[in-house]
Amino acid sequence: MSIKDLIENRRSIRRYEHKQVETSVLHELLQLSAGLCPHPQRLAGTRFLLANEQDTKSRLSRGMTDAFSVTKLGKWLPDKLLEATYNRFMEIPGHLIVITEQEDAYIAEACYMMQSLQLLAWERGIGMLWDTDELLYSPKLLDALSLTQNERMLGIIHYGYFNKTPRPRKRTPAAKRWTVYSAAE
Repeated sequence: MSIKDLIENRRSIRRYEHKQVETSVLHELLQLSAGLCPHPQRLAGTRFLLANEQDTKSRLSRGMTDAFSVTKLGKWLPDKLLEATYNRFMEIPGHLIVITEQEDAYIAEACYMMQSLQLLAWERGIGMLWDTDELLYSPKLLDALSLTQNERMLGIIHYGYFNKTPRPRKRTPAAKRWTVYSAAE
């Protein structure tokens, strides 16, 4: 598959098979994606927390659900719905929390790596969803992840094997977002 096809065909996956992605496969994909970065030395400040075992998934899922439960919307939701949210997170085979130093160059390099990771994983039949929902940035969850003062969580990548590829969303043609900037006359 060409890189163009890979980029055009990759989708965010929200429904996964009940099949574990081996940690060694994820580690290999992380190594490969880091090797594709233009400035890999900027990844020195990046770390990953892996939650793919029942106990770590449970702690993370509970942390995400608890963070949601104290929001304006979450306070109004019945406990059954909050528990369903917890169970939904538990069904996902794995979660990869991406943390990096606050400096812009480190953030950019880690984001480049995460985009490459998603493309490399897609090539192997592993779907991912890079979750950056603002609920994930609650102080309660960030404290539970033990971030240092100069670190920032870039999001959580939910991942797993999948059976069904979602339909593509309609893309906005680049020409509609194109503006030519010219010097004032």
